[in-house]
Amino acid sequence: MGLLDGRNAVITGGAQGIGYEIAGVLGGAGARVVLGDINEDTAAEAAERLAKNGVAATSLGPRDPRRASWNSWSPSNLSNHAHSRDLINK
Repeated sequence: MGLLDGRNAVITGGAQGIGYEIAGVLGGAGARVVLGDINEDTAAEAAERLAKNGVAATSLGPRDPRRASWNSWSPSNLSNHAHSRDLINK
């Protein structure tokens, strides 16, 4: 069992760089990770790479690609992760 089994982490800017590495570390410790990024395609590709390495990962993109803020994300998408307890905004 991992240290973070059963936990969820939402990581903004998680498609690449530091955010992606954080997602890998948290996922490697057992957390389910949600990668949020202004570039939805890049976030989806990053989630697929993590999943191939055994991480439970998914991605979300902003409703309006000109704004990369938490408030622009679709409430219906976030409802699937309503029990997320950890947010990393890099």
